Amino acid sequence: MLPARVHKSRVRKVLDGVLADPKTSSFFIEAVENIVKVGARVAESAMGQYAVFENIQPGYYGERGSVVLHQALFALYPPEVLNTAQPRYAPLSTQTFIHSVLVPEAALALIMQDTGSSRPDALKTMRASSRYGSLMFPD
Repeated sequence: MLPARVHKSRVRKVLDGVLADPKTSSFFIEAVENIVKVGARVAESAMGQYAVFENIQPGYYGERGSVVLHQALFALYPPEVLNTAQPRYAPLSTQTFIHSVLVPEAALALIMQDTGSSRPDALKTMRASSRYGSLMFPD
């Protein structure tokens, strides 16, 4: 269900827009600011990812939803597409761009659809429901 919604809905347009111009994404801006603050090596380490874990959780979709969204994104954007776009999302690695930008953007767009809410309200819902998602839909 989620992969089809990502591939065929407004969600795809949002993701295509972020891929075309990552600076339009608040998640991208946060990820770049984190790299500037702590350095790329630390930001990409397990500890660095843990430090921002809560901000990029897919809300009530949980860890299982995150895995499904990753799979849908890899199908939507094969490695050659992402590698070609890499200069646009530098200094992030491809993995960090997917995990820290595209997955939360997809989850946020889905929550906006689910609730019919604005981006700021959906972001509040996403952040407020991440504990629920982690408990109900663990990996």
